[in-house]
Amino acid sequence: MLRGHTFKTVKARPLSLDCKEACTTDYRCQSYNYDWSQRLCELNNRTREARPDDLVRNENRYYVREPHKVSLGSIPELPADSCAEIKADEGGHTVSGSYWLDPTRSGNSTLVLCDMTTGVADFCSDNRCVNSATCVNRRMNYTCSCKTGWTGSYCERDVDECTEIPGACPVQSACENSLGSYHCICQSGWRNVGPHNCSEIEECHEEFNHSCPPKSNCIIKGANNSYECLCHFCHYMSNDTRTCLRKYGNEVQLRT
Repeated sequence: MLRGHTFKTVKARPLSLDCKEACTTDYRCQSYNYDWSQRLCELNNRTREARPDDLVRNENRYYVREPHKVSLGSIPELPADSCAEIKADEGGHTVSGSYWLDPTRSGNSTLVLCDMTTGVADFCSDNRCVNSATCVNRRMNYTCSCKTGWTGSYCERDVDECTEIPGACPVQSACENSLGSYHCICQSGWRNVGPHNCSEIEECHEEFNHSCPPKSNCIIKGANNSYECLCHFCHYMSNDTRTCLRKYGNEVQLRT
């Protein structure tokens, strides 16, 4: 008899075809045990080829394989535990292709690609990973390896770095989340160095020298990053702070 795979029991008359007919009319039936002492048919959803370790001697029961059975893994109602189990059940007649598996026996069948030369399942052939995630094939299922900025079983949820990562942005900036990323908006007096960092603006840096008129020097004053334009020797600043005037009447006008 084949133990551990009976899904249905029916009464059988002596010397009748009741067991065979019951198995033939149920697509789940792969084989059956006949209990002659109790006149019962035990319909199995596996064969001894698929589960050789479960074939045991029992003086009251004998085992019969259904010759016209539905192939294991060919329909979602009859999933196999693995590609290797299908290969063992069908022997040398199995071809690589898509089969229904339920490795954890959860009742949820998954259509996967089976390589019957190795008996290995490719669960990634029908995966639900999103947002450019990488599908990682496992022995009994698959997992999604998320790109930075995404999380969840299928990488379907955006990571809000602004609330979930302390110190994502420097204190001189405001954090703004976006799908799959975030960026830091620098405060006045600071500038972005990449999307996540700020650098203090030196007002007298070369790229800001145009802020002062000719014949003047830019001087940083105070800790708040302000600056002052000081005219050269023998010059003084006009009231509109746009011109350094010579003390003797000549002037240099700031170009606009």
